[in-house]
Amino acid sequence: MKRIAIVFSLALLGACAADESSTATTTATAPTAEPATDAPPADASSPAGAGGVGRAAPNQQPPSRPLGDKSERPVNDLTRSVEYYDGDVRRTLWISNELVAELAPSVAGRAEVFKLDAQAEERSTRQQGVRVWRVRAPQGAEDAAKQLTRAELRFSPVVHDSASSSSPIAALPGGVVATFPPSWQRARIDTWLAARKLKIAEEVVADANMFLVATPPGLESIALANQLHETGELVGCTPNLWRETSTR
Repeated sequence: MKRIAIVFSLALLGACAADESSTATTTATAPTAEPATDAPPADASSPAGAGGVGRAAPNQQPPSRPLGDKSERPVNDLTRSVEYYDGDVRRTLWISNELVAELAPSVAGRAEVFKLDAQAEERSTRQQGVRVWRVRAPQGAEDAAKQLTRAELRFSPVVHDSASSSSPIAALPGGVVATFPPSWQRARIDTWLAARKLKIAEEVVADANMFLVATPPGLESIALANQLHETGELVGCTPNLWRETSTR
């Protein structure tokens, strides 16, 4: 009987020991709470899947530009051009898409412009004697100038020295400036021109045999100036150009 009691007591002690060991193991494997840190919260603006915490991107503002800064060149928005001779150098003029110049402005000229385009706008110029209009013509400024020109009214498409419509403007009031050889007398000059159905409009520098040969206004004067120059018989021939003066 005593031996049974001892065996029972040993079994009871073994069971208690096994229970304590199990409790200790469970306690050792339980996750422990990490101490709090001062790390900032995740940025809500970070893209999904970035794999980390990021800072908010600063606002991207374009760099400031001082007033009058001309580092941005104007857009080259003109596509049609013509060439002319300046001495023996070929130069390019770019034709405006929408501007025409009225030479010797008049009330009748204004009325014709508004007949062509009721929404035409007058563009301010720095000189008297020429009025510049912004018109909407299906075939552009060249066609508009031709439609507006008649005996008492003279119009020219506006032209530019560069392919930008914001560059300085010029116009072709008509005529070509021709310089004839010094040995040519006036009678020979008149005969030479008459053979081409041309005539002198006025003297420019008589002692230099330089004369203004009459032509209609507009691009036709460039075509004629080029033809006369390419005969090889003249000292020089260039279209008569009106240019808007610049102010500083």
